[in-house]
Amino acid sequence: MRKPILLTLMVVSIACCSLPTVRAQEGAAAASQQQASLFDLPDPWSADLTLSWQSLGLDGSLQRYNKYHVPPSGFFVGGLGIRATSPVGLPFFRLNAYDLGEDDTGGELVWQSVACPASLRWSYSRSLFFADPSTQAAVSSKRNDNALALNWNLPGGLPTVEIGFQHQQLGEPSLSRLGGGLGFDSNKWTAKSAFPVGPGMVTLSYADVDFTDTTGFLPASSTKVYGAVYSLELADRASVSARWSKAEVSQTGFARDTETELWEVQGRYQFDSNLSLSGKVGERYNDQLNTLNAYTQRVNSADLRLRYRLGAVTIRSGVNRQDFERVNLGHTAVDSPGRETTWVSVRGHLPRGARFAARYERQDLDNVPAAAIPNLADVSPLYRNRRDKVDLRVSSPLGKYAQGYLFATRQDVENEVRALSFRSSTAGAGVFTQLSPQVSLSLDAFTQSWNGAAALPLADPFGLNNGLSTLADSQAFTLTTFYDIDPATSLSVSYTKYRGTEGALINDYDLGVAVRRTLRPDLSCGLEWRRYSHDDNDPRIAPAGGLDFQSDLWRVDLTTSF
Repeated sequence: MRKPILLTLMVVSIACCSLPTVRAQEGAAAASQQQASLFDLPDPWSADLTLSWQSLGLDGSLQRYNKYHVPPSGFFVGGLGIRATSPVGLPFFRLNAYDLGEDDTGGELVWQSVACPASLRWSYSRSLFFADPSTQAAVSSKRNDNALALNWNLPGGLPTVEIGFQHQQLGEPSLSRLGGGLGFDSNKWTAKSAFPVGPGMVTLSYADVDFTDTTGFLPASSTKVYGAVYSLELADRASVSARWSKAEVSQTGFARDTETELWEVQGRYQFDSNLSLSGKVGERYNDQLNTLNAYTQRVNSADLRLRYRLGAVTIRSGVNRQDFERVNLGHTAVDSPGRETTWVSVRGHLPRGARFAARYERQDLDNVPAAAIPNLADVSPLYRNRRDKVDLRVSSPLGKYAQGYLFATRQDVENEVRALSFRSSTAGAGVFTQLSPQVSLSLDAFTQSWNGAAALPLADPFGLNNGLSTLADSQAFTLTTFYDIDPATSLSVSYTKYRGTEGALINDYDLGVAVRRTLRPDLSCGLEWRRYSHDDNDPRIAPAGGLDFQSDLWRVDLTTSF
């Protein structure tokens, strides 16, 4: 029943767009030149077609190589693009598609009306992958995503309208770490309209979501979400807005529906060009959730932010307070912790074109329930009641033809009652340089480490409980270079090295070489070789090294424009 509704809306939209054109033609019947049809493809327009061939040589685990996607094999249409502009040069039509007919494929279509401000956007993607690579035979997982959005502005100052539809489908037949599979089918319809009311603007929204767990583990549900926002500009220096939304959830097998209601009021005042203040207060309340676990029943929040500009330096600071009501696992008691976050950031310009940014944040948790209380709403208070985070970033020109950057982040987490603490440190640096008019080079390095995390109960909860932490030290290095051999030929080389301690020890490297040549203005070709090596020493893998692999991927592309 819903597909005809969407088609009807599209027809109405097209009719609304066509109406001004029809009236204009009637009023100018004597004119010798008539306007183009709404769906005519005006000049200029262009198209690209890429024919590809790809071959994979693999030594090792195919499932681990295909963990995120299944690459094409043999001959296929690597890409198709069609673009057009209106007579006044505005985008009119765009179609992009990749890997047509392959396991992993997708595309996007965008249409912009010439006759009125209306647009249609559609996107699609399909992917096959192995969500849980194993040394045993397994069935690949599959995901499909469809999205359609229709937007238009009705003439004469009438409301703007947006209609959307999204379909998601996921099937993961076998996940050994869960002892079963995962899968769902979801449809989401949305509608949104904005129009002026008095001196302000009202935005109304509606969403309808149907969710089905295809494994039967979770109950099917239907969720309806209603929303309203009123925003108002007060003179030139102040603005205020109020927001309300309500979600109603119906679940199969439950006698009652559940509701979540949210309200929020925020405002902003500009004292002068350098100083502004903004604030927000709100509440979210969950009414009688149908759940077998603990949950947060109510959240009250308040936020205050200040911005001040002093010459080339901008200073921002703020404080955020959240108070919770949490229902325990047995739904027999409520605890009321609170979280307060304060922060300050400074960013600006330094001499010789350099820029910097610094931020400090502190988060405190109060009214923390004692560790002895059973059926806690969640266990996060057992890990921390204080967190301090510092972030520093600098970027600067390095001579005449280079640009570099540095960043460092440190996070200290403490639980004073349980005498636990740990630290996370992250740092990175990079440089881009133009070595000559034909050659450019970029280098990037990244490292992350954890100190004191071994004392935390953060071992992998899936598989064998051998104490391996889910918090991993890691290092990564990337080098990329481009070389314009001549005006028609370019060469690129990339290398990435990764080392991580998740599980036990992972070593990856990825080396790629690509050549591209323009044969004539409307024809080009490319050749690419890529080697990817993955080495996982996790002791839970049986047999040892069962998920290791080394791959060689060859790809040839021929692209023509017309």
